[in-house]
Amino acid sequence: MGTIASDPVAPFVRRLTDARARLGPGGVAALRRGSARPVGEPASAAQAFFALGPPSGTRLEPAAWVAATLWARHELHGNDAGSFGASLGRLARNDRAVAERLLGRVLASDRGEAAAALRRCIGLLRDRTIAIDYARLTWDLAAWEHDGKDVQRRWARDFYRSSTDDLDPSNTTKG
Repeated sequence: MGTIASDPVAPFVRRLTDARARLGPGGVAALRRGSARPVGEPASAAQAFFALGPPSGTRLEPAAWVAATLWARHELHGNDAGSFGASLGRLARNDRAVAERLLGRVLASDRGEAAAALRRCIGLLRDRTIAIDYARLTWDLAAWEHDGKDVQRRWARDFYRSSTDDLDPSNTTKG
């Protein structure tokens, strides 16, 4: 991630976590309809997304789209929730077989499949009130297809650490 001063994702995530107040329930519903779809589809989701001032760039904008549409399905953001793998690891404390299967699908996905694979996880994380760090998710998705699969390896490592660690889930804010 970039430094605080030059980080284009942090201000976007602050606006995202305030999206219910900024866009109203209709705007959040429009974002929800955009999950697992290409950037800009449907048009109502694109309008809500661009009203939040997402970061631009060939990798950041699509990553921010995925994060925003997932947030609309699970509005619990945690600044220190760790990677998405860590969030799934906390889910594994209650249902390890399901969480491992979900993690496997996510890690095996390419950039185009990642949104759909992540969307399958969101309902369970929401039901267990497990926070997601949407800024970190955005950065990770932007780097998803880098050589070496660093993001995927980190998510796998974080999953197994978080599934057994006593992490403090109290650093969360409902957006």
